[in-house]
Amino acid sequence: MRISKISVTGLFGMFDHEIPLNQESRITIVHGPNGVGKTTLLRMLDCLFNCDYELMDEIPFDEFRVYFEDGGVVTITKEHTFEDDNDPSRFLIKYNDRTGANYAPIKLSTYGAHRFNSDVQRRFPDHVRVELDGRSYWLTDTTVARYITDGILSPTDLISKKDILTADSSKLYQTLYGEQPEWFFRIFDETETVSLQIQRTQNVAIVDYDLLDTTDDKRFHVDPILKIEPLSFFAESLRELRQALFRPEARLLYDIINERILFKSLELATDEFRFVADNGSEIPLSHLSSGEKQLLILYSQLLFDVEPDTLVMIDEPELSMNVVWQRNFLKDLQRIVELRKFDVLIATHSPQIIHDKWDWMVPLRESVDD
Repeated sequence: MRISKISVTGLFGMFDHEIPLNQESRITIVHGPNGVGKTTLLRMLDCLFNCDYELMDEIPFDEFRVYFEDGGVVTITKEHTFEDDNDPSRFLIKYNDRTGANYAPIKLSTYGAHRFNSDVQRRFPDHVRVELDGRSYWLTDTTVARYITDGILSPTDLISKKDILTADSSKLYQTLYGEQPEWFFRIFDETETVSLQIQRTQNVAIVDYDLLDTTDDKRFHVDPILKIEPLSFFAESLRELRQALFRPEARLLYDIINERILFKSLELATDEFRFVADNGSEIPLSHLSSGEKQLLILYSQLLFDVEPDTLVMIDEPELSMNVVWQRNFLKDLQRIVELRKFDVLIATHSPQIIHDKWDWMVPLRESVDD
């Protein structure tokens, strides 16, 4: 389901924010001084639809609302007092659907990540924890063993199966947290969100093979952790692109990258994807600048990995971008959105990113002059 608006009251005990999402352009920008909660709002939205209530518990707020395009509203109220002081923090979540029907609110206790992981290990010994973008997912050890046996375990293998990981984790969540009403899981199943952390785009993927203790039957008897950082599958992404060089997404990537980079060009052929300097010499991918790598990885992710009607949250895209790239970022993004049909919520400090699209911007507080 597409999200049309979000609002929060009592954020940090000080701020009330309301952010209507631009339905026509599909791109919304939040802008404001440090400390008003731009990044926090993006994190809350991502945590809500990924059932990360422990992180939500750490954020002080009174009420958080998400409005959907079909008229439905999810309201999360954070409780401040409890009958038992030892009781974990809880959330009251209620849903009002598009017909105006109110569903009975439900209480969710935060279930600490450490306790959750420990209980899964104890009750589901045939599962392996996968860390992707700072969040835990679970995969059966037989599946991971098959990947290792076939020699194909890589970041893209696991990232491409994120939907499966999410579904499996939801089943574990339901088992450990208790059964919830049908509407609760339907909302989260039908609402897709992706959070892109620009400062982490070039982290190296880490697969801790040393933690894997395989036996003849390929089952694991320790708790292996596969750590996959977001957008770290640079070379693997390029390998996949070579198999789809004539898709519209590849052509648009080719056009945008070549409009932005200097002294070199991106070349697409039937069997290769490479950068060539103006003097004709090939440039290894590792020799691209950090900004060039970031631009290529970010745009590749948006063009090839984000499903239609997903809400993509991008925090401070200006990092590692020169002024010209910043001024053209929304233009590039608009071309990608028109092709792929997803929504974007951006948090930024940069007026260069906003450039001439101030009508897409939602100010969180009045500007503060030096």
